[in-house]
Amino acid sequence: MLHKTIRKIIALVAMATFLVVAYMITWSYDARSIFHNSDALPPQKEVPMLKMVTSPTGRKTSLLEKSDDYVVPNIVHFTWIGEYLHLQFHHFLSIKSAAIFIRPEQIYLHCDYEPIGSWWKALRKIVNIQVVKIDPPTSIFGHRVKRPEHKSDLIRLNVLEDQGGIFLENDVIVLKPFTPLRKYAFTMGLEYHSNPGRLNNGIIVAKKNATFLNIWRETYRNFTEREWDEHSSIIPYHLQYQFPHLIHVEERSLNYPSGPDRRLIYQDIYDWGDNYAIHLWYDLHALTHSPNDIKSMNTTFGQIARYVYYNTTKLM
Repeated sequence: MLHKTIRKIIALVAMATFLVVAYMITWSYDARSIFHNSDALPPQKEVPMLKMVTSPTGRKTSLLEKSDDYVVPNIVHFTWIGEYLHLQFHHFLSIKSAAIFIRPEQIYLHCDYEPIGSWWKALRKIVNIQVVKIDPPTSIFGHRVKRPEHKSDLIRLNVLEDQGGIFLENDVIVLKPFTPLRKYAFTMGLEYHSNPGRLNNGIIVAKKNATFLNIWRETYRNFTEREWDEHSSIIPYHLQYQFPHLIHVEERSLNYPSGPDRRLIYQDIYDWGDNYAIHLWYDLHALTHSPNDIKSMNTTFGQIARYVYYNTTKLM
């Protein structure tokens, strides 16, 4: 009798263990699906700011209507912060690609000091760049701004509010015209869904004084230097759900492959035919390249670098 009782207890424990494990596996799958399914996103926090407009309810994004006419001027902006900094090969490719494929009326480089080096000299010979000397901001709403990256974040907001246009970070490679995007008052690209998710500010297409820009700027009243990308990427990600009628979001054509998936850029071949651009996330790559080594580089970076520099994607 005792042995039968023990066997029953063991069977019950085994069954309970099986049910717990099965539940955990199911929960884990559902949790992963939250961050890969745009229809099941993590809860969005309310961003403190001035209530400048009334937002539609619901969490759908990209409700901004496309205009019949171009509302964004065909001008391109880059920033460059720091003294005695060499323009590198990937910077050269970035600015050259904007000139080739966007064909802007003007390219502006907003900087405190001009870049230096042979690639800067080579670029000036083939691309018409207007250098705009600026004093980088040192504060916003009374909060100190020290990091060059944060200064650049504010410069791009200022420039787009004042002039509108297309802002590009200098590790973005343009692959085709931005013409369709210039019919939206404001466009950003998704970096990734997560908790928190991010819209990357390395590519922004905006008309002059776009309302979304104004709302975004107001959130800097809570800025702190301790943060990294809270205001530059995380907050606009949340704002897209509060104000979906003020922003057009490109899910995969501007910032994908994203930083966590950069192996698709530097180790594999990604089908970039539908991309307006590819963000290189070059600071995370930590290697330098040249016109010679891209000839035999059988990767996405090799393809797009040859496309811009040699006008071919084929191995050489």
